[in-house]
Amino acid sequence: SLLSQATLERLLFRLNELDRQGTFRQDFRPGTTPSNESLIPELFAADAIGNETPKILKSAQLGIPATAGEGLAIDTLAIIFEAIFNDPRLPDALKATISSLQITLLKMAMKDSTLFTDSRHPARLVIDRMGQAVLGLPADVPARHPVCARLFEIAGQLRSEQNIANAAFTDALAKLDALIASRNEALSTAVETYLPLLRQVDRSDEAGIAARTAVDQIIERNPPPAVRNFFNATWRKVLQQVWLDHGPESSQWTAHITAIDDLLWTFQPKTDPEERKNLARRLPIILKLLKAGMEQVGLPAQAQEAFLDDCFTLQTQALRAAPPPADDGTLPELAPVGLHGKEGAPISGCVRIGELSMTTLDFSDYQSAPTPSLPAAIGDWLELEIDAGKPLAVRLSYISPGTRRAMLLNPDLSLALAVHPAILDQRLRSGEARNLTAASLFDDAASRALKNSATN
Repeated sequence: SLLSQATLERLLFRLNELDRQGTFRQDFRPGTTPSNESLIPELFAADAIGNETPKILKSAQLGIPATAGEGLAIDTLAIIFEAIFNDPRLPDALKATISSLQITLLKMAMKDSTLFTDSRHPARLVIDRMGQAVLGLPADVPARHPVCARLFEIAGQLRSEQNIANAAFTDALAKLDALIASRNEALSTAVETYLPLLRQVDRSDEAGIAARTAVDQIIERNPPPAVRNFFNATWRKVLQQVWLDHGPESSQWTAHITAIDDLLWTFQPKTDPEERKNLARRLPIILKLLKAGMEQVGLPAQAQEAFLDDCFTLQTQALRAAPPPADDGTLPELAPVGLHGKEGAPISGCVRIGELSMTTLDFSDYQSAPTPSLPAAIGDWLELEIDAGKPLAVRLSYISPGTRRAMLLNPDLSLALAVHPAILDQRLRSGEARNLTAASLFDDAASRALKNSATN
């Protein structure tokens, strides 16, 4: 320290006086960003106290040399606080609470310089925990919200400490952890409400797996090239819808599986008169079921006619006892999309049960879950864009045991989201989504402050 003991005592006395008068307690108005003029008034003027409401403290305005240890501490905290106050993502109620702790943290910094070097310093962790406590709350959340009111109460208890020390911040940390745990417990109760919706989404995956298995078993039998693509690209979708509508134990599911075998049977040579009569009797039934399935999944009329023409050609060859065209083992040029093709771009949708709804972020066709586990855990708050909109904070609240689909909730924003694990995994690893729980409010503000200082 370059300051004399008398100067230090005078400085601490003045800080205590400012704190006692509530000079730094600020009510941020929603949707506004404080300007430098309102944040940095002339503190050291004789009539400053009581006439203005200072928001950020700097060494020059207190008459402290910037080169002194105390001056460095004051100015370092000033730019960190300024970065926090200018962050539009933080609720105004949180900014007001942190604003009330400026002098408390400044007194700690002058006593203990490790505040700036130790990332686990209790005072820094208090700021971080306050940020974690409000994750997911809207920026305009009122100060009377139970979480915000409790934060200000904890901050008030810190300000009331006569001789601020690490123990006071450690005690505050325990209270903040209890507040976060209580909120997490309340948030966890929302999971049960949305589980039926998530189950509805998961059933689509189960149907996709069943349909893929059934079609792959047929394709292993090397059907004619003209119908192989139909089985994979169209009939698989029909099977998936039948599974969803009626279930795997239903007569409808059995009938649509049998239709594949029946169709392949019509392509086999028919030399016996009884076989030809049997074909004439069964073919209309088979074609009727195929036609209904194609209509159900919305296959265009032109594509339906083209497929039926191919079937007619193969059936005519069967009646003439001619062998089907040789298959070179390769798929036709019109490769199926979805199951055996590329994943494609994620699409958003919605599932509903009564008045309850859940947004979905998924692929247009079934895709398996990635092998590695998600780089996030249940209870983490994540920030990601939904349908190319503004990034929103949502809590990873549940992971389906079978499909590993993630349920992301934010009851304060009335938001429920089911995300395919491959999509969430890719966005977290690429940085398109961010784990807010792992972030440090103090460190992030310090980083932004340093960048601003470097550019200026």
